[in-house]
Amino acid sequence: MDKRDHLNEEELAFYVDCLRLRRTERLSTDMRDHVESCMECKEAIMDVSSLVPDEVYAEERESRRYLTVRSSRLLWRLAAGIVLLLGGASIIYFLSLHKPEEGVQPSMANISVTDTAKGTDSSSSHEHNRSFLAREDRFEQLPTLERLANGKFRSLALGGVTPANGDTISAQEEQVFSWGSQQHDESCELVIVTNRGREILRAPVSGQRYRLTRKLADGLYYWKLEQAGELVLVRKFFVMEAKTGATSR
Repeated sequence: MDKRDHLNEEELAFYVDCLRLRRTERLSTDMRDHVESCMECKEAIMDVSSLVPDEVYAEERESRRYLTVRSSRLLWRLAAGIVLLLGGASIIYFLSLHKPEEGVQPSMANISVTDTAKGTDSSSSHEHNRSFLAREDRFEQLPTLERLANGKFRSLALGGVTPANGDTISAQEEQVFSWGSQQHDESCELVIVTNRGREILRAPVSGQRYRLTRKLADGLYYWKLEQAGELVLVRKFFVMEAKTGATSR
């Protein structure tokens, strides 16, 4: 991040969420260095933070605390189980030691196949778990934009907003954003943001329809409409491999 640049709207919201949820490790070094030296961004962060009551974050913090405690207990139990397992395996190994009979060569064929199969299964399991956790992470809500979703911020006669709030879009289908408005003389900008507050698209639109040419990965997204520098609406939508209808989260 250029030190001369200030945090934009999504970055401010993301920064506040990280502070209030005590997840500052998610902040990039560049973002933290910039805020450390920029009084204007510090004041903006304080302003945004003051608008959000602490109760909004209390439930999520308590949930994370419970999961942390539970994870610690599970780790201790797992460690104890591993120690007992290794101890038992060592005893069996030493008791089973004996001198091989002459002329009998130990066969390694079955051992190699078994060990290879176990290694493959273990690797696949770990890879599956990592993939599952990464996918779940893409569907976490962004609290700041979540509170703005489904709102209308200017006195426009909007109708036929697509995708509507909470809709699910198939990653295989053409993704079209549309909105009806009685005002056709002003151009606007369509903005798409990830559930981590990262802006991935900002495109000028002269009508009431925008066709997205790029494909989006599975996850939760927010799309905004801005007109004359002001926020008009915010909606959230989900992208899935196969469209399963509206999703409530």
